[in-house]
Amino acid sequence: MSHTAIRHLIRQILREDKVNFGGPNTWDDPQVAYKDSDPNVQESTKQFALLMDKVCDLLGLPEPIITSGLRPPDRQVKAMLNLWKGHGSDYVIDLYTNKCKSCSDDAGKVAKKLVDLWDKNKRMIIGGVPEEIVKQSMEILEKNPLSAHQSGGALDYGVKTNPGGSIKQALDYISDNGYANFELIDETQGPGPHWHVSVTSITKAGKDFLQAPNSSIKSVQEVVRRTLREAAGPEKTAALVNELIRINSSLGRMGASIKIGVRLSRGYVEFVALDRETNSVELGLESAWNTSAFISFAPANIRKKTSDEDHDKHEEYMQTVGLIPWGRVRYMPSNKQRSGNCSNAGIVASTESARGWGPLLYDIAIESAMMSGLSGLTPDRETVSPSARRVWTAYRDKRSDVRKTRLDIDLARTEFEDDHLDHLEWSKLTPDDPADDCSMTQAYEYNGVEWYDSPLSMVYSKDPVIIPRLEGMGLLVSD
Repeated sequence: MSHTAIRHLIRQILREDKVNFGGPNTWDDPQVAYKDSDPNVQESTKQFALLMDKVCDLLGLPEPIITSGLRPPDRQVKAMLNLWKGHGSDYVIDLYTNKCKSCSDDAGKVAKKLVDLWDKNKRMIIGGVPEEIVKQSMEILEKNPLSAHQSGGALDYGVKTNPGGSIKQALDYISDNGYANFELIDETQGPGPHWHVSVTSITKAGKDFLQAPNSSIKSVQEVVRRTLREAAGPEKTAALVNELIRINSSLGRMGASIKIGVRLSRGYVEFVALDRETNSVELGLESAWNTSAFISFAPANIRKKTSDEDHDKHEEYMQTVGLIPWGRVRYMPSNKQRSGNCSNAGIVASTESARGWGPLLYDIAIESAMMSGLSGLTPDRETVSPSARRVWTAYRDKRSDVRKTRLDIDLARTEFEDDHLDHLEWSKLTPDDPADDCSMTQAYEYNGVEWYDSPLSMVYSKDPVIIPRLEGMGLLVSD
């Protein structure tokens, strides 16, 4: 058989679209889909591919398709040449020198050696890469492997093969739940857009997740919901975003014309139902709603229940609708006459939400307030419910990702007992700086003269994390 015929046969073999990475009891579909790639990767990489497959199944996302796995030198040369042609020499050198942490220590030097070879022969390469250039490039990589792909420690998920953002959703889910240790490189811009994943290891939590048998899918989903209910700190809001993804995936699988997102407007954030195609707001979910309001967004067969099967689908649809969150957080800049300067923080005016979903709305409100030019968010200065106080206490005690800045007491705008005046005057933190003075009526009500120990005495701020993530998934609209 000729060399050309052998290469043609290999290409045909590599176009097989399924490979079995799991045992028969690991999931409903232990086979992993791939396209034009070599699936002979390391064991931990295989397990990561199974995690991706299983998570997408759990969330109701399309089956993920691997577009690159093991890369012998010839495939690595081809991939790097495509990057060089599409992005240029500086991009390739920067990628392997600075961005790829899982690459070899001298990856940047190897990349520069290759780029120098290609730049030197640029005119020859434009019309097609000569075999001699390919051979020299392969020799460089054989002596100096630089990418985890060459050892079978990496996977690529192409954007064109996996459209719609499902890959990033699954990767975020694996990261948020601590199922694996991996490096993610965003190469989704330009030619051959893809997500590059270099796998370090699968954690015990990830292995436990993989070992859940097919019959326990409902139990796994219950674990997800229990985690959502019991989580604290930044994991709480990450779990809530994942639950929102799961709800939207279920709605999409059943053919609903809507998805659930968040609307940002001047001074408030709220859950809304969005049209899946236009992203326009179909229904405001700022307060408790009746499930019947959602039946018009279901496919006709589910609405009419013309058969027993449609009746079952109708029941499943309405059960999913019952999980849809609602709620709104309103805030406004400090009214200086009523509350003081309050370090230019936004002050919560009102909050209402479905049980368990308040923390996500608060996180988004903090990020939104800061993006609008305020220093952060502080509790209502006049009325704080016990449930809201628990949220603020959690921000103070359990949220390492949230910055807390204590405000000072504005005695003229705080209601207190007259015989505490001397002590409160003594407790002022910055008596010569009125910028942070703020009403402490609620902090005083809960903590007395030690108002400064109350979670209600602080401004809370954080880096934007949730808003960009929702925006990237098409789940955010702004007025």
